[in-house]
Amino acid sequence: MTPESLADLLGDASGIKIHNWPNAKDPIDDNTELVRYMKLETFLLMLNSRVFIPTLECLTMGDRLESRIPQRFHGLQYPKAMKQVVHGREKWLEKVAIGKQTSTDIDDPTDQNLRFLTETWLYELGRRRLVWCWNRSTYEQHAMWRFYGQRGVAIHSTVGVIRRALVQTGADGSASPVKYIYQGVPRSPEQRDAFHTMMLMPKYLFHPYLFKDAGFRFEEEVRFVLRANPAITGRSKGALLDIAATAIIGTRAFDVSEELPDSEQGLIRLLGYDFLQNGLTLPSFSVSSSGLFGLAPSNPFTVEPNLPTGLFPNLG
Repeated sequence: MTPESLADLLGDASGIKIHNWPNAKDPIDDNTELVRYMKLETFLLMLNSRVFIPTLECLTMGDRLESRIPQRFHGLQYPKAMKQVVHGREKWLEKVAIGKQTSTDIDDPTDQNLRFLTETWLYELGRRRLVWCWNRSTYEQHAMWRFYGQRGVAIHSTVGVIRRALVQTGADGSASPVKYIYQGVPRSPEQRDAFHTMMLMPKYLFHPYLFKDAGFRFEEEVRFVLRANPAITGRSKGALLDIAATAIIGTRAFDVSEELPDSEQGLIRLLGYDFLQNGLTLPSFSVSSSGLFGLAPSNPFTVEPNLPTGLFPNLG
């Protein structure tokens, strides 16, 4: 069964909205093919119908520029630009930030408070978004293998199939290509003016995770960003979801790293193909609080009580 026919069976995917950039030369749609490079243990986890998706907070631990490109773009003016985001939500942000220190290197108390509220908002956003990263470059790339799938596997799917599989878990959110910006600042004055106008729009100030440095442009990344309840995802900085490999890959081929010996490559292909095509069942086991990733499959998509309306909106 192909991912396209599987998508028809899984039904509606409207809970995950597709977002494309204005004047995009090659916008994504449900038929856009994607690839994801992963370690072998991640692939085996998927064969056991488990997918771990990290929070945005987790991603920031490995990339200091994660969600910080708009801040670099606006520089010292960023807190003032963010005023439209934090305005009217100051009390909630100050409450969750109890115990944190405000900055003291700014003379103007108003600017100092805006900076503090902005940092608090960015941190709290990171706790409330799961981010599953895929790539449009479906041809094999050495750099992608080295960074993400060394001695591992690359699986193939489509935007529509992934959307529907996520919606089946109760997820809601967005699927969007990443916008790459050279050194955080466009090359020409015309580009800068265009980005300045765009980045000041609340639609994008609320979603800083859509921007990355142009040094990562080769990844051609597409992100599935999902709303999450930090009470569920806080300890593990992510969520372990029940998603079968067949719901993502279908019967498509997958690639195995050539860094592995030929015998190991053959065993991995045999295991994967038997599972995907012939219905092989892996030994079942229970996942306890001391088990895989330190948590059992959970529902991170429960409604968070007492969250101010519109503070962390999905990308519509």
